[in-house]
Amino acid sequence: MTPSVAVAAVTFDRPRELAVLLDAINSQTAAVRSICLVDSGTVPSKDVADRHANVDYVRSQANLGGAGGFSLAILKAVASGADWIWMMDDD
Repeated sequence: MTPSVAVAAVTFDRPRELAVLLDAINSQTAAVRSICLVDSGTVPSKDVADRHANVDYVRSQANLGGAGGFSLAILKAVASGADWIWMMDDD
């Protein structure tokens, strides 16, 4: 059985880089179960996330920083039931 993978990702005001990241994730030869994306930026990136499959978008009300964003994204990824978690940000 192939293990399932969830992506825990963070973004902060980089919509172009986020689109590249999500395109790259969705073009992998092994599909991911879900993408848990935490957005801590001042400009919401939900429109970018909505153009991609399997994105669980979370808009933070405050800038959590990298560590805080990853903490929240990992909690969401674990809740997805995936066997593995792949962490990355949009840069």
